Amino acid sequence: MGLNIVSTVKEVLEVKPETRGDDFLLIVEVYNRLRPNLEGLSFNYVLRNHKMYNLPSFSSIVRARRKLQVDYPELEAEDRIKVIRELEEQKYRDFARE
Repeated sequence: MGLNIVSTVKEVLEVKPETRGDDFLLIVEVYNRLRPNLEGLSFNYVLRNHKMYNLPSFSSIVRARRKLQVDYPELEAEDRIKVIRELEEQKYRDFARE
């Protein structure tokens, strides 16, 4: 996975929180940042010509998101953060009762 993909995905996750839990939104934003001249072209055209535009695969973008969210939990989707926070609070309460 190229550094450019990881850094672009991280930037998108930081600036556009709605992409943290939606891979399709994330992919669109990453593609638009890597190749702004593609905006307005049909989805079909972009997918058929992704190699010509040197665009990363969907799976590379999703892998980068997963890795970044492990390394930077604050980049998790808001609903996921809430679940993690609740689990951690419950662990603390259980620990405090012992």
